[in-house]
Amino acid sequence: MFTQKTFCYIIFILNYSKLSLKTAFNSSFIKLQNFKTFYLHKISNIFLYFTFEIYILKKSKRNVIHRILF
Repeated sequence: MFTQKTFCYIIFILNYSKLSLKTAFNSSFIKLQNFKTFYLHKISNIFLYFTFEIYILKKSKRNVIHRILF
């Protein structure tokens, strides 16, 4: 059984492959709210946002980093 955080990670990664970081994060949060079994508090969302931002900054190329920051 997936936990709330695991479910959010999966949706986020799927969305990030096509969208920018902020758009992917926002859409994953909306999907989680609609999926009533899983609900994340705002603190968890902020944690996930910065976790992914740091991960992507470490793993990505300069053009992706530029797209995230601007």
